[in-house]
Amino acid sequence: MLLGREFVRVSESEPFLTVLHWNILSDQLSGFFPSVEDKYVEWDYRKKYIESEIINSQADIMCLSEVDHYIDFIQPLLHSRGYGSIFKKKKSWHRDGLCIAFKLDKFSFAKQMPVYFPQSNQFALVAKLILGSINITVVSTHLKSGKKYEKYRVAQARYLMKFLEKTEADAIILCGDFNCSPNSPSYNTIVNSSIGLKSAYLNTLEPSSEPKFTTYKMREEIEYSTIDYIFLKNFDVDYVLNLPSLSFIEKTSLPSSTYPSDHLSLVCKIHYRLNYLI
Repeated sequence: MLLGREFVRVSESEPFLTVLHWNILSDQLSGFFPSVEDKYVEWDYRKKYIESEIINSQADIMCLSEVDHYIDFIQPLLHSRGYGSIFKKKKSWHRDGLCIAFKLDKFSFAKQMPVYFPQSNQFALVAKLILGSINITVVSTHLKSGKKYEKYRVAQARYLMKFLEKTEADAIILCGDFNCSPNSPSYNTIVNSSIGLKSAYLNTLEPSSEPKFTTYKMREEIEYSTIDYIFLKNFDVDYVLNLPSLSFIEKTSLPSSTYPSDHLSLVCKIHYRLNYLI
């Protein structure tokens, strides 16, 4: 994986699924990093690193955010590697959207749907997958950004939880750039819902907490925070892909000459709690 990242074992069980979430940084938004040389944020430069990170993850399920080269790049890349995929663009002027990909030799595809949040450009993309006898609901989302918009994120999280509460599924994988910290009301709306979602990275790399950061950027000032998550229902985590140290990232910032996004990918290897149903 890029940045020399490796998997860290967090349980003694053997995984049977690998899941990736990644905000790959929209080409439309890649010019807002004044500290990064222009050539490193150009699409033709970044796409080779995006391809490397996606393929080297060897994920069975991928949830990608800020995808705006789906038809001409992401879909052909995934298809060539044996993935089926679905995509939905944001409303309004945005060119980017959400993508869910899955290994065709492992899953049967049952259904897809967008879940639009009221009075908002944000939404969730839902895929219903079947693995053996397990019905899995996979959700990719990208909640509203901006520190002053937490009340909107809470409303979006509540809307999504109400949808998932009505969903008939043996297991749920919810991935996204939630634009909220682990101590935020919107994060708590998700983990305290009746669904029973657990964060894949919680208590793995940092004791009793989420990772120190999942995004880093330098604009008017340095900004880093934890806002990306993989939430799971009825899956347990066996490995997580580690994250670089803050001191390492501070040397180059993100994106950089060797990493194409301001967000780090999250990858976990998991097993279903009721393996006898497979």
